[in-house]
Amino acid sequence: MPVSLNKTVEKRRACELKVRPQVRKTFPPESELRALARSVMKRQLHPLIILPGNFVLDGECRLKALMLVAPNFELDVIMADEDVTPGEAVELQMISAMHSTSLSSYDQALACKEWKEKNPGSTAKELAEKIDRDPSLMTRLLSLWTTIPQVIAAAGEGQIGIKAWYQISLLPPADQAGLLEMYRSSMPAAQITEIMRKKRLPATNCETVKSSRIKCEVPGRGATVIVSGQAISLEDMIDALGDLLKLAKRESEKGLDAKTFERVCRDLAKKG
Repeated sequence: MPVSLNKTVEKRRACELKVRPQVRKTFPPESELRALARSVMKRQLHPLIILPGNFVLDGECRLKALMLVAPNFELDVIMADEDVTPGEAVELQMISAMHSTSLSSYDQALACKEWKEKNPGSTAKELAEKIDRDPSLMTRLLSLWTTIPQVIAAAGEGQIGIKAWYQISLLPPADQAGLLEMYRSSMPAAQITEIMRKKRLPATNCETVKSSRIKCEVPGRGATVIVSGQAISLEDMIDALGDLLKLAKRESEKGLDAKTFERVCRDLAKKG
């Protein structure tokens, strides 16, 4: 059920507001916070969302910034209903934070974990629908919590990102530490991918089936996807389509149409 918000914008001094558990666990350095404060004081684009009692539900980063520079500055705020459940509070914070580029992948993973804990029996797909994100992204974020402690610690310290920990999560725990060290050593991505492929191949004497052209009709879409190249395996196709999907989403956000996207892909391929 969507969180209900009052439509009236109110005023609160920064020093009157109180913090509560947030999905964001890491914050920018003080110099960046001070710059953020100056920006908010010049023009506050989005009101903070608060609960009765002046508890901040969304906007802690801006509050931290202003407390460094101008604790008495009056902020625009919108009041949320008092009966917001812990799960709904996490959802609202995630909707705001995860659609910005400032929330780290690790904090996003923590937020997903917290939401799952507050909604027992829920799925990554359900979370994705509630906050309007790609279900595959939720799955990759949550995969961190299936890895060994060393991987989780490396993610928390910013040594690896979501792509790395998802790849690591696909391996048995006994093999995860070795792959983590490969990422830490800055081994080329192509080399890591090849090692991953070999580790994930089933124990069999049969060679992996490869083809120069894989044609797939997409059920219910009236579309056909063709992947061609030299000796492509199913794993190769999965990796290629995954990279293409991420690129397509990024360019779509810029307003590109299908024909322009074709040219972008062609140009990028020429550059290698």
